[in-house]
Amino acid sequence: MNQGSVVTVRFATQDDVDKILHVSEGIYDGRDYLPVVLKQWLNHERKLIYLAEYEGEVIGLQVATIAEDQQSFVTQALRIHPKYRGKKLSYQLTEAVITSIRKSLPQVLKNRSVCSKNSPAFLMFRNKGFKPIMEQRVHALQRLPSDVLTQKCPELCDSELVPLGTKDALELYKSEKLLNIIGSHSVVLVDNVFPHKLPEDAHIVAKKVENTVFVDVSLQEFRNGKFPKSFSQGVLSKRVATDIWICQIYTDDTELYKKHFLRQLNAAAQRIQRKEFIFRFFQSSCSQFDGCKLVKDEISRLKLNCEVESEVRVLLEYDLK
Repeated sequence: MNQGSVVTVRFATQDDVDKILHVSEGIYDGRDYLPVVLKQWLNHERKLIYLAEYEGEVIGLQVATIAEDQQSFVTQALRIHPKYRGKKLSYQLTEAVITSIRKSLPQVLKNRSVCSKNSPAFLMFRNKGFKPIMEQRVHALQRLPSDVLTQKCPELCDSELVPLGTKDALELYKSEKLLNIIGSHSVVLVDNVFPHKLPEDAHIVAKKVENTVFVDVSLQEFRNGKFPKSFSQGVLSKRVATDIWICQIYTDDTELYKKHFLRQLNAAAQRIQRKEFIFRFFQSSCSQFDGCKLVKDEISRLKLNCEVESEVRVLLEYDLK
């Protein structure tokens, strides 16, 4: 590809499945989610899959998900074929997506995306004018044995933390008081680290985390108006060669943090079918303690042998107006 080469951007169709899978081969060492959800996404009315094509070959893609209120959209699954990286194609593709949304949905005001702070995507988004609005430290426990954790489930549970069903979780996510815990950006990350704005997306989040959101008050207290000091939420994300349990823990209390971690570990062990999985937990950057160290201490106490990887994920936002 030479400078000035013509790259076209178009919408994907069902006929492009094999081409998309080819571009995605080997990405994230088997931790890629796109091949798992691709056919479902192609049939999703609010998910638009954009393909970058050069001389008849699909060389990149990006997915845009339009919010239900059509006031914003989220871009994710950005990828460029290895042969064409380093040629600013991600810039062209991102600009094409924004231009397309502006023309077809002029009421859309914001574009959001989440990426690693150390990734080329972060630099691209910043250069395109995206502004960071939230940072969270992310720690991942690698190759956790499901069977061992299942045996240890009794000691992972703490009666002080109570799971919320869909109806109670909906009340939690609709409450303005929740902003005191999660921050003024009012965004939580669910599924494949997808940012949901609260309270607008409260009903979506509540369904996804049914019985895997935990609070530090009893159900009766919660229903009588007592608001929790902390909460955590978790969701299973299926990937090509593994499963990942993605959870967020919101508390400034170290003891509560450990209890939430163990509760989420228990929830993951009960729901994951594969022999090994990855446990990824997000910690708000405003926390004053080292969540990773606390978790390592708990892992050592449980006599689990696993590696811990850490990074910083950033939620970025772009104003279309």
